[in-house]
Amino acid sequence: VSRPGRGSWVSKVSRKDLEEVIEMRTFLEMFGVDLLKKNIEKNPEILERLREIDICEQAANLGPESCLIFHRRLIELAENRKLLALYDVMLTYTRRYQRMAYTIRHGGNCCVEPHSAILEPLIQGDFEKAKEAIRAHQDDAMQKFLANLELSE
Repeated sequence: VSRPGRGSWVSKVSRKDLEEVIEMRTFLEMFGVDLLKKNIEKNPEILERLREIDICEQAANLGPESCLIFHRRLIELAENRKLLALYDVMLTYTRRYQRMAYTIRHGGNCCVEPHSAILEPLIQGDFEKAKEAIRAHQDDAMQKFLANLELSE
């Protein structure tokens, strides 16, 4: 937050902001799954690119950033530049919470299990199950935040 003549400081983490970020991420990612379904039917190579995602390798090498990379990779594979541009805007907001969430949600371990719960159904063609896993992953994030952080209203 910057105020002319008063300086700059880090704003408080608000419940409303957190809810909005999680709602938008969930919406964009679920729409991305719908596009993946459509695009895989037209271009089976996308399925091969999904199979190449190695969640464990990312987790071992990148820590909390691997969570963001995983979700962004799915959006990339949806092959919609406008969706990717919107998602990148959301990443600006998401990074703040991601760093806090990583420790709270995983005790410093990457979210291999919830990402596998999203990726495996995509590979198997169960897009509704993948969307349910996205919603569960984001709902879990919200619940962990609410239980472990003091948020302003």
